[in-house]
Amino acid sequence: MPTKFGPKENIILARFGGGLNTVASEDEINEREAAGGQNFVLDSQSSSLRSRAPFDLVGTTPNAGRINGFITLYKTDGTVSLLVQSGTEVYEWSGSSFSASKATVSSSARLRGRLEHNWQLADEVIVTDLALQEQVKKWDGTTFATVSFTDEVPQAFGTFKAKYCTIDNERAIFSNIHDNGTDFPHMIIGSKSGDYTNISVSQRPSSSLATDDPFFLIQPDYRAINGTVTAFDQIITSSAAGSIQRLTGKDATDFAFSSLYPRSGADGDEALSFVGNDVLYGRQGRIESLVATDKYGDVEQNDISIQINDQIAGYGDWTLAYNSRTQEAYCFSSDGSEAWVLHKPLIGSGLSPWGEFTTQHASGFQPTCVMNVLDPSDGLEYIFFGDSSGNVYRMEGTGTGDAGSTDIRTIFKTRLMTMDLGSNSFNINGWVRYRAAEDTDITIKILHGGLTLGDGSISITLPASASRPVYGGGYYYNDSNYYSQSLGARLRKALIALPSGSSEFQLEVEYNGTQTLDIQEIGLRYEQTA
Repeated sequence: MPTKFGPKENIILARFGGGLNTVASEDEINEREAAGGQNFVLDSQSSSLRSRAPFDLVGTTPNAGRINGFITLYKTDGTVSLLVQSGTEVYEWSGSSFSASKATVSSSARLRGRLEHNWQLADEVIVTDLALQEQVKKWDGTTFATVSFTDEVPQAFGTFKAKYCTIDNERAIFSNIHDNGTDFPHMIIGSKSGDYTNISVSQRPSSSLATDDPFFLIQPDYRAINGTVTAFDQIITSSAAGSIQRLTGKDATDFAFSSLYPRSGADGDEALSFVGNDVLYGRQGRIESLVATDKYGDVEQNDISIQINDQIAGYGDWTLAYNSRTQEAYCFSSDGSEAWVLHKPLIGSGLSPWGEFTTQHASGFQPTCVMNVLDPSDGLEYIFFGDSSGNVYRMEGTGTGDAGSTDIRTIFKTRLMTMDLGSNSFNINGWVRYRAAEDTDITIKILHGGLTLGDGSISITLPASASRPVYGGGYYYNDSNYYSQSLGARLRKALIALPSGSSEFQLEVEYNGTQTLDIQEIGLRYEQTA
């Protein structure tokens, strides 16, 4: 604190790694959280400021048609294959190129063959259609075909379509179905145990059925089912403008629906997602979670998007996609042009788990289809998305910039830094500690508040940490063993000076490009006096 003997020198360190907290007062958020910003990495273990990974353009379909669906198959022998619906054609993506068309479908179909649809008993994936244009299909890595269903109770059986499917205890559970020309949006159908092609539209669960029999049930609120997931060894469904339900019971003799959240259904055709230890779902203006209590039937409701709910208050029609490998959930809304990303390891850490991803690329984070799949090129799980021109993109990419060339604009605004009452800061100077793969231009703004309002900024170039081998000529001692220690990964410091004169301020760091930059900290040294 300043005294009558003169000013006192102070030091502030700006660190990073937390997510966005745009709701709390700027002086009350965690010192590692962001009061604003975009495109930075969230990390519970690191307090560095880094740009998010780019998304890669993996390929363009031969017909350049609208990307409307993905089908991902993982066989018991470890074989991975991926189909992409592009307009009327279904192509296989090998990891490097597209095949000739495997099938022709309706251009308005929205095919989904999720990892949760994989029927391991036959090494095939069940394919449903969110638009209910195509009958239920199957893909075994070689043949894409319509499934032939049989009814446990003999009757005329024609076309069978379903929006959703999940697999549990050797049963396929289909929901929001179409049978013989009639839509049943409020119905679920459970297949016979061990045979997903054996279904029934006439057998309700009862003691007269065998335990392995197929069955059907009606969603209690009679609203259209808009999501079905398997979680906590149970089936959970949502209905549009309706409720969250769970399927209770053990088998076809006693299955029944039980309401979890009345009038709390998801908003969107793909707004319900299991994320390993929770179920997330998008509602109008927020993202919520289901969390089990001791008895599970009594659940507590949690607005998991509380730190950003001012940013998404007007958003709805959500699409959620979860990558279990990176533990990140991507939340897209048709009302916005960004991805809201939940970094699960930060939940419960005291730091906001939310980041905002934007792009300057023409795709604009407005995907025509988005889903978690296994990439045949390496067998790893990624989030794939497509656009209306046949382009297929992969999040968690490795290229240079979005789609290989587009700059990523990274911004991080710190919490409010406050002086003693009645004091002002002056002679502000300090340093940036960083690693850079190449020379990188950054802008640091100081946003003054308190007794004196105003903004100031500086733009500096952070030089790359170049390799400097000893005896490093073209011929002498210049391999990995002799006198050739690279300095490229070393931390560097750049000195800075910022405009002075306020009683409180925030820093805003911005850089725009395709380069790799890791800012470990920004340190400020300043004098403070009344």
